[in-house]
Amino acid sequence: MVMVPCLESEPEGTMLWKLGAVAAALKQKVQIQAQSVHIARANTGAELQEPTDAPAEIRDRSFELADYLESGTGPGLASRYAEPRRAEQCFFVTVSEDAQEHTLTTQAGKRLLIARLDPATTGAGTTIGIFTAYGGQDACSPVPDFRLQSDASKGCWSLRVARCERCESRGRRQQSTRELARIRHHNEHIGESEAFCMDVELLEYAEGSPGGCCQVCGACPVGEVAELTSRRPWWDAANETLRLGFQGRCNVASERNFQLEVPGGDRRAPAKLLFGEREHAINKVGKRMFALYHSEPLGTVQAFAAALSTMHWA
Repeated sequence: MVMVPCLESEPEGTMLWKLGAVAAALKQKVQIQAQSVHIARANTGAELQEPTDAPAEIRDRSFELADYLESGTGPGLASRYAEPRRAEQCFFVTVSEDAQEHTLTTQAGKRLLIARLDPATTGAGTTIGIFTAYGGQDACSPVPDFRLQSDASKGCWSLRVARCERCESRGRRQQSTRELARIRHHNEHIGESEAFCMDVELLEYAEGSPGGCCQVCGACPVGEVAELTSRRPWWDAANETLRLGFQGRCNVASERNFQLEVPGGDRRAPAKLLFGEREHAINKVGKRMFALYHSEPLGTVQAFAAALSTMHWA
């Protein structure tokens, strides 16, 4: 059922986890330049051998990342996107024409996160890779920083960070993934219709750091779980549709519009997450734009993941 909006009513991080890839890229650059100089001086006509110890895409991204770091425009720690902020955050989410890519940007248009549907996704579930963005229009991490995985029914989702930041800070070669959030979808009868709803569990550490226990270093055992649930709409019998107040933050009826709140909380209080479609010039060329507002206990990537999980709502 389409949800109709009711209209009236960064400190820079240190790139610890990428140092290995950057160091390898810089080493390759030095080797290539040294070999090139040697060949030029010897004038033997020998061909320069391209390093082949890493996949071409990752190797190219590593070179690109090294250049951005050298210019001071590289990204910070990906884990900062999992940290909840007390003040409400506002972002935009742009959906590509084929709906295979979602891009999270600031209000000023700066790209922060890029989510791409894994082409290897099968009937066993949906996998979405979430990359940190930096520098140029197409620049992002060589490999996903986060992964959002669903089961076959697309009703249960799990968000995991690719690398434990504690392992990263200690320079461990072997690192574990950690679960940040669990998302469950269900339909609920309201009035004469059905509404898409979700429940979200956010894993919290005893130390206050978001995410589940690391299987390698054993850091940060789970202390408690924060829970959020969909703010239910109301049935507008006169217009035979579901409605939910979005305080003017979205103005397009969409099946993906939703809000999250604390279970049993005051409906008059601001939602912990608000995701709604907005009219924009890019909508005329096949793309869609949504507004995403969130506050604690959600971090930016958890809020983004909740929004991504609605891509199958129709």
